[in-house]
Amino acid sequence: MGRLKLASEIGHSRRDNCALASHHKTMMAPLIDAQAYFFVQGLLFIALPLTAWTILSGRHDAATVAQWCVSGLMAGVGFVLIGLRGRVPDVLSYPVATALAYGAYLLRGGALQRELGQRPHWALLTLICALATLGFHVSMNLGRDPRELYSAGIGLAGASWLAYLTFTLARREKTRSAVLLGIVFALSAVASTIHGAAVLDGWGEGRAPTALDYGLVNVAALLTALYANLGYVGLVLERSRDKEQARKEDHEREHTLRLQAEQHALGLDALRAERRNMLNESTPAMLHSIDPQGHLLAVSDTWLSKLGYTRAEVIGRSSADFLTPPSREHARQVVLPEFFRMGRCDNVAYQMLRKDGSVLDVLLSAVLERDAQGRPLRSWAVIEDVTEKLVREAELAREHALRLLLEQHAHKLDALLAERSEMLHVLAHEVRQPLQNALAALQSAASALGQTREPVAADRLWRAQVVLGEVVAGLNNTLAAAALLAGSSAAASEDIDINALIEIAIGDIAQEERARVQIEHATTTRTAAMDPGLMRLALRNLLDNALSYSPRGSPVILRVSDSDQPLALIVDVIDGGAGIEDDLRPRLFQRGERGAQGAGRAGSGLGLYIVRRVAEMHSGRINAVPRLGGGTEMRLTIPQGLPPV
Repeated sequence: MGRLKLASEIGHSRRDNCALASHHKTMMAPLIDAQAYFFVQGLLFIALPLTAWTILSGRHDAATVAQWCVSGLMAGVGFVLIGLRGRVPDVLSYPVATALAYGAYLLRGGALQRELGQRPHWALLTLICALATLGFHVSMNLGRDPRELYSAGIGLAGASWLAYLTFTLARREKTRSAVLLGIVFALSAVASTIHGAAVLDGWGEGRAPTALDYGLVNVAALLTALYANLGYVGLVLERSRDKEQARKEDHEREHTLRLQAEQHALGLDALRAERRNMLNESTPAMLHSIDPQGHLLAVSDTWLSKLGYTRAEVIGRSSADFLTPPSREHARQVVLPEFFRMGRCDNVAYQMLRKDGSVLDVLLSAVLERDAQGRPLRSWAVIEDVTEKLVREAELAREHALRLLLEQHAHKLDALLAERSEMLHVLAHEVRQPLQNALAALQSAASALGQTREPVAADRLWRAQVVLGEVVAGLNNTLAAAALLAGSSAAASEDIDINALIEIAIGDIAQEERARVQIEHATTTRTAAMDPGLMRLALRNLLDNALSYSPRGSPVILRVSDSDQPLALIVDVIDGGAGIEDDLRPRLFQRGERGAQGAGRAGSGLGLYIVRRVAEMHSGRINAVPRLGGGTEMRLTIPQGLPPV
């Protein structure tokens, strides 16, 4: 306010008496210089709060900083308006400039109240500003001395209020910037007091201000504004620094507490883990624990005993290392991803490897332990050794299957026997019985002739018996071929006991020839998939063929073997005959084909053809294999696991 009281001298030169007017004329040059002072000072007053805003923007409460900077702008605009007196309307020179100056006090005080955490009473402050401005205009009409004294009083009141607020802030926050602000406003209050005392001392003398007065007032006002803004900037920066320091200390304290809590939690986890490990190690069951990467954290003593390891050999290794390759692949591709997603698994079938390389069949059930953020920590698994259980179950299943197979074989053998009996019954009554009667008559005639000592006639009768026997055998083969091969072209394969089938086939040949058949087993296979009726017919024909084309009384070998690639049953029938002619080999298994050795022998050439058809119906083959030193080996191959055609 002391700044505006000197400016008021310029505005009221017309109201002074003539002597004072003459004195003003002599001071015209200094007054013009004073207006320039006020204009330049106003520009500096505007620049200072703008600079402060640039520094403090974003560092402090925006509303408080805005109030402080706007107060400085208002004072600066007031000085600019006074400096432009004569170039702007008179209403802007003093009424508006005075209102801006008084409003600057109130806004600055409101900003300091916000810094103290108080809520400014803007309605009351606005009323005080309006009354102070009105009082100033009243004092202007009373003369220079009342106006100067009023201005000094307003300056003293405003500066004292600001000094009180800043010293209160300094006591609370103990900051040097707040002390600087308090000192600045206190000195401004002292200056207003001195000015008021000077006015009272020269009351009524009518002394006009000199150029020195203007210079001192402007310099003092500029220094006050400068240090006030510096003090406020320092106050905000110190508070920002203190807040940052407090925030840093809080963060460090929080970080320290969090580390302590984590260490405490880790300690508790370690204690719990140690306790669990002690319990798990002594538990009479196969237990283990793994981390999220699948590495073993702990195993029970039973686990070690079952697999044959020591604890030092397994801890830290991947649990998959103790699985067979198929189980390891299944665990990595299927079980573990699903386990870490769902958090548990139940009765997963694995095969574990003992240290000695043997396999242990197990069932594994596990649960997953997670941390507070839901991340996997470890898993706990219970493993059940089911090796013996699976062996027992497999044995029971095998026994059950064998029992069912035997029952099926028994039923099929019964059916075969019933079929054989029925066929024999038909042949006996329809065809075979008349032939048998004829054979019996021939035998009776041969016996009668033998008693009459007619060897030629007896020999002819014996020959007739042989021929008739061959006719009966050929008839039997033809009837069987018609019954078994004229139907479906596909063999009805089923698991058949190989030994039982061989015994039935041997039973079909002449009784006096059965002793020549020697059976060799080159495989432990007991059953094979085939059609029992067709295979019986094929074996009987192979045996009949071998017995017929080998020297009388020489052995015929029937060898049973198998192959893995491809999976097949192999039946070899080996004789010691003269072998097969080269020109006959390409058509050996065709219908009605017989070699030179078969000339004069009974038969229709259907035997090997029937064998070939039986092999084809089983998706197999029949081959005649030449033997060194003579003889023939007929090899019948019946594939397993392939559908018949």
